[in-house]
Amino acid sequence: MPDRANPDPGTLTITTFNVLHDDQDRTGRALTAAAGLNASAPDLVLLQELPFEHGRSSAYLDTLTAATGLAVAQAAPLTAPRPHTTDRSGLGILHGPSLVLEEAGTLPPVPGFEDYLPVPQGSWAVFAEAPSDPAQPGTAQSGPADQVRQAPGRAVAVVNLHGVWGGDRAYEREQQMLHAVRWAESLRQRLADREPLLVLGGDLNTVPESSVIRYLTGLQPLGSAGTYWVDAWEHAGDGTAGHTTSADSAWFLETARGVGIQRPESVPPRRIDYLFIRDWVYGRRGEPLATRVDLTGTGHTGRHASDHFAVTTEVDTGHHQPTALRTSSATRTLN
Repeated sequence: MPDRANPDPGTLTITTFNVLHDDQDRTGRALTAAAGLNASAPDLVLLQELPFEHGRSSAYLDTLTAATGLAVAQAAPLTAPRPHTTDRSGLGILHGPSLVLEEAGTLPPVPGFEDYLPVPQGSWAVFAEAPSDPAQPGTAQSGPADQVRQAPGRAVAVVNLHGVWGGDRAYEREQQMLHAVRWAESLRQRLADREPLLVLGGDLNTVPESSVIRYLTGLQPLGSAGTYWVDAWEHAGDGTAGHTTSADSAWFLETARGVGIQRPESVPPRRIDYLFIRDWVYGRRGEPLATRVDLTGTGHTGRHASDHFAVTTEVDTGHHQPTALRTSSATRTLN
């Protein structure tokens, strides 16, 4: 088992990361990502643009899990290959030993867009919290089913989303998000008696001022629908802009050139990767306590792991004992 950092008791560490489907140096990029994940020791990892070579085979995923010890909860490619290649990219959800997988799958097509949106653009998983006391009899030797029975019964549910790409695709992203939130709400209702902690995250391909993010954070409805999710970065970020794509990454420059941008250094940095927690979780279970842009280190080639940086947050599982009072970093208020 690779060496991983010790998590803060009473918290759950969650990371979202677009790994970059590009076929260059996949093994090296996976090892660079693994080094960053081992330093962060996430309990839950959401992956987008996960490359698959044949069927559901992914050498990148095999390298990443071998180097981190994380288990695969869900991994599936798109139903159709990407343009000009036989390779397929897709989504993945990984987890550590603090979460016990109960069920996972991919989101069905967005109604009305079955022939437009590649599937799956979203995936989901439900976990039980494993017993927190490693000395609890039978925990270390028990299997997943036994661990679920020993767990306190609380659930963690996650929806992993890869937003439709394109500056002119706001409507498609709105429909995709409405679909994902409806699915998340169905999980929430089904798990209502288990105090579910509900997470939504991924590469949403849109900025904080967009209708999609304003909808998630309760600032505007989409159609007749409203919801409320806490943006982990806005509440518990370090006060910077939190950009997850920028010309600081050589892979970003190459990706931009690949889509015809002659001077990729001119492309503005953006925050397009997110982690959200459902409900008014301030001061209680689910509150994001500290959020950072992650996987910013470089590997043996001097390059980052992807054209995206990751986002990592630590959330309160309901057992966190703060050493000092903290206040939100958010600048927005609800009147």
